[in-house]
Amino acid sequence: MLVKLTSPSVVKRIPVAWIIAAPLAGFIPLWLYWDDFSKFFYQGVEWDQLNRIEADGLFIWVFSFFGENFAPVFKLFWAGLLFAGSGNYHIFVFGSFALHVVVVFLFGYLLRQWGFGGFVIVFSQMVLAVNYTHIEILAQSIQVSNFLSYGFLLALVIFFFRPWLEGGSYSTKLCVCLCVLSSLGALSFVRGVLNGIVVGVIAVALYFLGDPANRKLLRPAKYVVVPSIVVGLIVAMGIFYNQTAFRSDGAGFSRFLDHFLFQITLNPWYQQLRNLSLTGGQSLLLLELSAVVICFAVYFATDFQKNLFLLLLLFFLGNGFFTALGRSHLSLDHTVAWRYQYGCLIVFVPLVATVIERILRSVPFRFMPVTAGVLVIWWTSLWVFDHWKYHIPTWAEERGTKIRASTTASMTDLEAHTISTLEAVNDERALELIKAFNLRLAAKENDNE
Repeated sequence: MLVKLTSPSVVKRIPVAWIIAAPLAGFIPLWLYWDDFSKFFYQGVEWDQLNRIEADGLFIWVFSFFGENFAPVFKLFWAGLLFAGSGNYHIFVFGSFALHVVVVFLFGYLLRQWGFGGFVIVFSQMVLAVNYTHIEILAQSIQVSNFLSYGFLLALVIFFFRPWLEGGSYSTKLCVCLCVLSSLGALSFVRGVLNGIVVGVIAVALYFLGDPANRKLLRPAKYVVVPSIVVGLIVAMGIFYNQTAFRSDGAGFSRFLDHFLFQITLNPWYQQLRNLSLTGGQSLLLLELSAVVICFAVYFATDFQKNLFLLLLLFFLGNGFFTALGRSHLSLDHTVAWRYQYGCLIVFVPLVATVIERILRSVPFRFMPVTAGVLVIWWTSLWVFDHWKYHIPTWAEERGTKIRASTTASMTDLEAHTISTLEAVNDERALELIKAFNLRLAAKENDNE
């Protein structure tokens, strides 16, 4: 894909009011399905976090590895919600939804900043706001790291390119702020190290492959790339220390390659179109669909908007690479897990919206494009939202009701792992943690007896 890397001339932006309403739609699932969301409780690795906080102390826990993650920013935020809610899981649910709405707002602000029209912005925000695939990251508190990482990515892109889009300069104060945003993203989630790297790569490309006047981008690029590299080196120690995929027989590399290819070909279409097969042939068809959408979107976009698309696609590839690297030991169906859809949607929804907008603009009648645009947004929003009603009761039962019930049942085998499902935290230890963090009281508030 060849992209003409040039500076924008005049960026025409729609009123900011356009981007305010759609993010609030992100609260709709919480409002309609609160009875289900209120049942969720601490799940899986969340018990491990509680265990480590109680055993090692808050300071050591914050600066220790979490799997392959070195994420003290996320841990501080998570611990803040834990103590602010006095162990009540509801605070995690509200916190996740609040961050989700903030990310959707930043998403719209970013698209507005780059001169996209009302249809592209509202369509993109609505698909991201109400998508049913967010059940996992909204209902499991540990996934709040996703929202933090994506939020810092969007904020970094917004503030990094604002002077470039508006013909301004990069002060030392701004560069330091960019460094902080890059660091926060990298320290929130393992794949957050990509934030500063992809921004830096595009900045360098704008100079070396585009306009020499873009030399001013090189200085702030250093400020965002360096923290990503530093944190990336720290994370690499955790990844390769725990990673057993790459062995001398080459089987590990083959698994990694399979996961990477499925990551970048099946997502995000597999979960959005639904009822598809998890096969190589299906993967190839969806890759062709992605290629068609990307090519048309790049063709229809303005020259400077192509740069944003390139940045997002670079992030998509890097995200797929790191995900495959860390999860290649799991089955291939894990590549289309719901937790991975959020970032994929941020990349692809604006591409799809750009293509649809151009098609609607070709309608000859005066008011038809607007009417058709409203109908497309309405129908698409209903399509991506509809399956909440099918899945949220099941998730609430498995990740809430059953866990809560097991904490109050008379335990016949304290060495079992019914509550946490983790080898490191048996039921006896889980009951100790419930008492230490007052979790039992929070759980009883929603027992349906």
